[in-house]
Amino acid sequence: MIIANKLFSNLAKTQVKQFAFHNYITAAFGRAKPKVNHHTPFEEKDYSELKIYDDERLMDKQYKRIRDEYQKAAVKKEHRRERIEQIKAERPEIPPEDQKLVIHDPQIGIQYPAIENQIFAVVEILGFQYKVAQDDILTIDWLSEYDINDQVVFDNVLLVGTTDYTSIGRPYISTAKVYATVEEQTQGEKVLGLHMRRRKTSRKSWGHRQKMTVLRIDRIEHNLGEKELTKAVSL
Repeated sequence: MIIANKLFSNLAKTQVKQFAFHNYITAAFGRAKPKVNHHTPFEEKDYSELKIYDDERLMDKQYKRIRDEYQKAAVKKEHRRERIEQIKAERPEIPPEDQKLVIHDPQIGIQYPAIENQIFAVVEILGFQYKVAQDDILTIDWLSEYDINDQVVFDNVLLVGTTDYTSIGRPYISTAKVYATVEEQTQGEKVLGLHMRRRKTSRKSWGHRQKMTVLRIDRIEHNLGEKELTKAVSL
């Protein structure tokens, strides 16, 4: 207890001495002023250019080569991205048009409504196009908002075909829908990845299983009106 009291008293005396010395220096010379950069913009530019030159001269050649390759690829990607945006901006916007109905044989005519097992459709789902028919099993990317036995309706139909006619969307067919039921929420096959650095005893491996949704196509609905029939064309 006596030793602790002595240590505490010595520490207090030291702090008091430091505080007194700080007050003496402040009273004699004033507070320390912040450093002011008196360099002109031209001197700062010269200094930055010399620093870049020294870094380039002292840099490892292999690292420099890898860095240059990466920068060239990044610049190319940036130019390509700007070019695509420019093309999209200059391209005139094409308004959607009505579907185009093509009759295979005008002398025979068409059977409407079509037989369910003789009709197919091309539907766009999550950016991918699939050709489907009734009772088809379709495996697509994961649909997180649906559960098993839920019914899904897809209205982005690009084409509908039967034995008698073909309807082409421009870009979509507004009077067509595809009805499907979620059969399973599963995962795809495992894909293995490996990253290895030679002569560095560094190796990293990983596995990935993509989430998938299994659908069963219930039916394809396509409604034709007088407007489509009057504008129909033949092969």
